[in-house]
Amino acid sequence: MKKTIETLTNEEISQLKSFLTAAVDNAAFKSAPLSRLLMFYLMLDGGLRVGELVGLKHSDILDGSSIKICLLIRKEISKTKTERTVPLTNDLKDYLLRYTSISPTHWGLTEHNWLFPGSPTTCPITTRQVERIIGHYGVKYIGRKIHPHILRHTFATRLMRTTPIRIVQELLGHKCLSSTQVYTHPNNQDLTKAIETLNAPKIQ
Repeated sequence: MKKTIETLTNEEISQLKSFLTAAVDNAAFKSAPLSRLLMFYLMLDGGLRVGELVGLKHSDILDGSSIKICLLIRKEISKTKTERTVPLTNDLKDYLLRYTSISPTHWGLTEHNWLFPGSPTTCPITTRQVERIIGHYGVKYIGRKIHPHILRHTFATRLMRTTPIRIVQELLGHKCLSSTQVYTHPNNQDLTKAIETLNAPKIQ
């Protein structure tokens, strides 16, 4: 039986981005709203697994004081134990820059270097905490609870519509191509577009 992949709709993506961005702007760039927004973007625009997200360090996104061109997923936090890099979207780069420009005393920079420090700051935030945060914002802004893997699934599905499958495989960090092939599923928009081709003017 084919695995069912749950994703966000384009409307839900737009709603979440709009509301989360507004929350950040209204909070005058304080660390908490920005960290929540970054979690969302790192999975939706970067395709990270939640375990990879919590394991990120500042050194994975910073080159000195500058934001790297690509996000580094170290092999020790990768599910497949294989290092990979993911180019940053413009939105992700912008929010990373804003987040890291806040005073270290606000966003928890310690010698342990966690991008999302927990309590105590010697440890990173837990995967369960991230799941609660993402679930909360899903209910608050689009009216349904969502899980971090839905954001990763959405990232992969969107890429599959425009990108060769081997490149998607690399970006997702899959060892086997069969793991990536589950994202080739059509949605209602694809089905509608296919039928609309039957309405094309006939050549006389």
